[in-house]
Amino acid sequence: MAGNPDEELESILSDFDQIHSNYREGIGAFNSGIELQYRRFRSRESIQFTTNTLKSENERLMKLYTEPSAKNWLSGGIDWLLESVNGLKVGTSCRSLKEN
Repeated sequence: MAGNPDEELESILSDFDQIHSNYREGIGAFNSGIELQYRRFRSRESIQFTTNTLKSENERLMKLYTEPSAKNWLSGGIDWLLESVNGLKVGTSCRSLKEN
């Protein structure tokens, strides 16, 4: 660097600008990586919460379904529903016969 002092200063300033630019790009990439990791963490946390909720709901329903009183209640409810539907069909059939 035995050249002109102005050229040497320009070279140093150019090098400094390049270092500064690389530093800012590195910080930006680092922050972007941090944000991505945070989004992944929140997503994983949300999925874990949903999974735990579904597991507990599944266990509750399994207990409800496997209890003898629940089976009787469920089958009774289904029988009542089927009887109601059949009653509606019969009523509709009778009504249509009366109209004819």
